[in-house]
Amino acid sequence: MSRRRKPREPNEETDLWRQVKKETKARHARWRAQNRAILESSGLAFTDKGEALLFRNPGKTSCDFYPSTGRWK
Repeated sequence: MSRRRKPREPNEETDLWRQVKKETKARHARWRAQNRAILESSGLAFTDKGEALLFRNPGKTSCDFYPSTGRWK
């Protein structure tokens, strides 16, 4: 026989962290759109691999860009 857990009542702390997570997702979505638009208008050649944009040119250094965080690798 399985026991049912009593649902936890929301409190201020859980509500705060839910709001933080929601705002973080919105910020990353905004960064993703802005960074992608800038790169598309720049004329640089890249390959879209979902969460990463790959820059590959024969004979040159390659790099990956993550639009949601703005980080290069």
